[in-house]
Amino acid sequence: MDWSAFSGAAVGALVATLVIIGGIWALVAVDERRRNKQVKHPTVNNILESQIEEHILANFATLFSGWTIYTEDDAKGNTRLAGAYYHTDAGQIDILCLNQTGNFVVIELKRNKAPDKVIAQVDRYIAWVEKNLAKPNQQVRGLVIANTLDKRLAYSLSRRPKIDFWAYNWVIVFDKNAIEHVLRGEDQASKGRNG
Repeated sequence: MDWSAFSGAAVGALVATLVIIGGIWALVAVDERRRNKQVKHPTVNNILESQIEEHILANFATLFSGWTIYTEDDAKGNTRLAGAYYHTDAGQIDILCLNQTGNFVVIELKRNKAPDKVIAQVDRYIAWVEKNLAKPNQQVRGLVIANTLDKRLAYSLSRRPKIDFWAYNWVIVFDKNAIEHVLRGEDQASKGRNG
């Protein structure tokens, strides 16, 4: 018996088996990575916090019915919109506004998941507004707006009655009939849902 031919064939078979197993493993790993990357709730992952803020400011009256963005009078007595990117010595408030009952609301935006340290941040802002802007009997509340939150933040917020959390869902809507809508002079944003 020619042992060299036999051992060569055995080594060749072993290498072929390992290549096949390696190929199967690679396919399984790729499929597993693909499954893990799938998002249960479609969102735009690369959206910037500034884009969320710009959208909220541009659509404030619709999103926050009855609320107003905080305004101040300048040195000449002119009223100016001051509540967007409001600078304080406690930090920059994303949006400072008044709700429908005339109480202050400090809005803090986070583009993805809100960390539990956001509570300390909003607490600082609330304390600053209470000390520097609020009138006697005028309440100050906090509102965190983010895509999601984890249980740690949920537990912490459940103990903070002055801070609310609202989740946003960023949805892209395609208008398949955009040309016709523009030619008819119709608003494209409202038509996208029906197109």
